[in-house]
Amino acid sequence: VLREPALVRSASRVDRLRQLDQASADLVDRLLDVARTGLPGMQLSDGTMCFTRRFSAARVVGEPEGCSLRYTAIAVLGARHLDPAGQREILAGRTVGEVCDVLADRLSSTNSLGDAALAVWATAASGHEGLERALRRFDQLDSGSGPRYIVDLAWAVSGLVAARSVVDVEPRLDRIRTRLLDSLVGTRQLFGHVTEPDLTSRYRRHVGCFGDQVYSIQALARLHASADDPVSLATAEKCAERLCQL
Repeated sequence: VLREPALVRSASRVDRLRQLDQASADLVDRLLDVARTGLPGMQLSDGTMCFTRRFSAARVVGEPEGCSLRYTAIAVLGARHLDPAGQREILAGRTVGEVCDVLADRLSSTNSLGDAALAVWATAASGHEGLERALRRFDQLDSGSGPRYIVDLAWAVSGLVAARSVVDVEPRLDRIRTRLLDSLVGTRQLFGHVTEPDLTSRYRRHVGCFGDQVYSIQALARLHASADDPVSLATAEKCAERLCQL
């Protein structure tokens, strides 16, 4: 079966959005311009993305600080929609495949399940051979039944959904899906911040941030789109409705 190129699919989504809501489409265009302008200055010499850029009154150009594997993976997920020339333009001369090489090589340096989950997602979505290494590191970091950050679980669901057409990830996906769905807080239809209080203070566990909601909504919607899952879809819709109400 021939699949439509990712760049074409991405463009068609914006076209459909433009037909429905011109203001929202204009916002998407503006955000894409911001990304294309800002990303080149975020990449470090080794191909990874910095954690932040610090500006001051004396410096017009912000100095990159730190190194973030998760931001590297997220940049790959966006840049893969561009052609190779566009990728090199925003990735300091590298293609998505070359950045995935660096990402896969650096995974042994992280102890973050979220970093590994995003690497699984980035390599799977890009069709990169580093997926196997990313899954191995994910399994190492997901061993045991300890507490998890909600965003890490959401990224794991999205990553495993992207990988399920390439390798057998169903046992992993079923386990992570269950933990994510079980993380809704009471009847509020919102996700907490962590699954158990050990990762943070007890009163912080149930107070989810914006990212805890949107990444979970995205993950559960992708899960349903990849294989019929009405429970995940209903949970995503209820959480989205509650978020809009608030």
